[in-house]
Amino acid sequence: MSAIKPLRLNPHHLQQLFQGRHRLWEPVIGLELHCQLHIFGKLFSPESRRTSPPFAPNRQVTLVDAAFPGVLPRLNADGLAKAVQAVTALGGQVQTVSRFDRKQYFYPDLPTGYQITQRGQPIGLGATAAQLLEPVRGIRIEQIQLEQDTAKSIHGAVEGADLIDYNRAGVALIEIVLAPDIRSAREAVVVIRKLQELLRAAGISEARMDEGSLRCDVNVSEDRKGGIRVELKNLNSLKLIYHAIQAEITRHITILESDPASAPAGQTEQRLQQETRGFDPVRRSTFRLRSKEDAPDYRYMPDTDVPVVRLTPAYVAHTTAAIPELPDARRRRLHTEYGLGLADCHGLMSQSGAVAFFEKVQQATQLPATHIGLDQDMRISFDTHPPVSVKQLASILTAIEQRLISGKIGKEILSLMLNGDTRDAFELIEAKGLRQVTDNQLIQTMCRSVVNNNPAELQKYRAGKQRIFGWFVGQIIKETKGKASPTLAKEILQKYLDQLK
Repeated sequence: MSAIKPLRLNPHHLQQLFQGRHRLWEPVIGLELHCQLHIFGKLFSPESRRTSPPFAPNRQVTLVDAAFPGVLPRLNADGLAKAVQAVTALGGQVQTVSRFDRKQYFYPDLPTGYQITQRGQPIGLGATAAQLLEPVRGIRIEQIQLEQDTAKSIHGAVEGADLIDYNRAGVALIEIVLAPDIRSAREAVVVIRKLQELLRAAGISEARMDEGSLRCDVNVSEDRKGGIRVELKNLNSLKLIYHAIQAEITRHITILESDPASAPAGQTEQRLQQETRGFDPVRRSTFRLRSKEDAPDYRYMPDTDVPVVRLTPAYVAHTTAAIPELPDARRRRLHTEYGLGLADCHGLMSQSGAVAFFEKVQQATQLPATHIGLDQDMRISFDTHPPVSVKQLASILTAIEQRLISGKIGKEILSLMLNGDTRDAFELIEAKGLRQVTDNQLIQTMCRSVVNNNPAELQKYRAGKQRIFGWFVGQIIKETKGKASPTLAKEILQKYLDQLK
């Protein structure tokens, strides 16, 4: 029997099959996201001193995490509060009564032999979260449940052995179960990005896939011939998720377009079946990991060691009142109050603490918001202790607005401040002689000198090469070591060039 060739991703073939003349196939995609809560301690061992990774292996493990006999779990109040906030931020409905279950399976990464989770009565039931895929449609969130994380299995680090790091065992998670409303790999990536943005803005999680604080399982099926569902696991980046979904869609359609019943016995790659698969990024193909378990395989049962969670309306109201401004609301406010465009809003919101810093600067200067630019190339951190104060940055912007300095000199002054100079812009302008040259007569003399000393460039300008105008301005600025007012230099240069026509 010949070897089975892997099914590789072929975008053109995929488009032909998916958008063919009969439009027979439509991917049906659901997501299950496991998100580590940003809290002190673990879900059932609040005394754990877990804060932020990295840690030496097996150094953040309590007796509860290791399932020592006689120890009992105790629900972390901070984890409960974060879960309530997550449900509200994601548009779900907080359940006043929720219960914990035991999801039972035996694996080295699970010291107890079961995982404590919420299946039957989760902390949150879903709603249509319109913000996840605006303006196309909403994506339903079926439920949001609290659960503990497993330990981390490490394969291949030591030849002939698998390693287990129990630092992660018991870490507080929420599992966000999305309905199969997604119809493409691109939509899946957009939804995950939006969820990351929401979770980070609400302070619920760092939601970083590269560090494992956000992990995603993807369920893929087609809408015909039984809709057999395949789960894709071990995808730790948006790029891998995108290509894995594309590859699996291609595999499904290719098999369904053929006659799977005629495939030889044992060639499971040519038969669709409910299973869990991984993704090979080099070969751009998925591969079988194991058969897909169903709920009966886990023998769920109530966890009698963890009491039923009963929430009062006052508790829910108090907890959700602490949720910070969410991204969509913040974008609308920045646009409405300050007239910022989408790109400016995105630039501010992509930097932690930048929005609050921007608003303080705007209040200090009373300048139009569009005149305040926080240069991302300067790599300023706007968190708790920024290297430049609101007063200092406001002084730079005010000096530019008053035409005391140019934007270029403003950046030089900002660099001085970032390197530890605590003076404001006005003090630095005087101390270092940086005041902008606004003497009309001096700039007129420079314009004539630059133009007359460069006849070849003047001829090019007259021939229609408008970019030479910018070159002339640059020479004038250079002659004054950046101090000449660019606006004034342009005005005077244009008048002089017009006279020479």
